[in-house]
Amino acid sequence: MSEPEAAAAGHRQFTPEELEAARAQLAEQDAATGPSVSEAQMSAHLVASGAEAASVDPAELLALIRGLQSKVDALTAEKRAATVPDVTKYATAIADHLQGKADASPVMQADPDHTLAPVLDLAGKLKDAAAAAADGSGDVGAVHGVLGDIASFVRRHARRNPQVDYSYVEELAEELADACAKLAA
Repeated sequence: MSEPEAAAAGHRQFTPEELEAARAQLAEQDAATGPSVSEAQMSAHLVASGAEAASVDPAELLALIRGLQSKVDALTAEKRAATVPDVTKYATAIADHLQGKADASPVMQADPDHTLAPVLDLAGKLKDAAAAAADGSGDVGAVHGVLGDIASFVRRHARRNPQVDYSYVEELAEELADACAKLAA
């Protein structure tokens, strides 16, 4: 790069003598103890290698930190969810899936003969029973009881509403029963 090009780009051109002096200083340093370079020497070396000064915008840096913090919070929540006992995970999955079925069927929800409201209430009780069993303040018998009530409702509702697929709820119920057996063991 010619001197006018370097000046236009904001780079300082060092003379061959300056570069040679910098090389000599680096060569004199003791390799066993590592480089002992002053701040001025380091600055000169960085400038010689093409480094440029950068300005820091505090607002931009704060926004970056907040974005990173939200990612850390999300990862922490994901890790916490991964450490939740299986009984709680499966009970929550059943409740969420049933709520999804209700949300997807507003017409059915409006019909008092076909509403999912009773099973949604049971799903809430299932989550509470599973949480109590997981933390030791309850037992898996309560989970099995509420799970049986949900299974009974699902069977009756599926007979009257064959368009609603409850197979995933049934799979989750089996997984929850297995998780209860493991917890009780």
